[in-house]
Amino acid sequence: MQQQGSTMLKVTGILMIIGAALGLFGSLGLLALGGLFAASGVAVGLAAIAAIVSIIAIASSALQLIAGILGVKNWNKPEKASICIILGSIILGANVLSTIYRLIMGSSFGAELFGLVIGAVIPVIYIVGAVQLKKMAQ
Repeated sequence: MQQQGSTMLKVTGILMIIGAALGLFGSLGLLALGGLFAASGVAVGLAAIAAIVSIIAIASSALQLIAGILGVKNWNKPEKASICIILGSIILGANVLSTIYRLIMGSSFGAELFGLVIGAVIPVIYIVGAVQLKKMAQ
């Protein structure tokens, strides 16, 4: 009998894969835009910022993709739940740190709070699913 924890992990893993693919696509587009800025010679500073942001976004999307794949692959393997808990926690922590950074840089508190909540929903459900899956082994 399949338990809810494993289903949650599988479904959120699929959602993370989709989100990571969109993130990678957007990051590569931003990197290309930075290349256009650099080639124009007009906005070299913008090109450097776009490159740095793109690299961070690509790394973040890659981590999310790995977590999603592991969640889908291991949805029925309680012994593999710990790695999913760790990856989900890292993704959630990165979301919180990113929000704090944007607040320090002057973003609107209300908008950032909304973004934090929206950005945390899937990682939190992913972690809950992984914890429930881990409990299946006990």
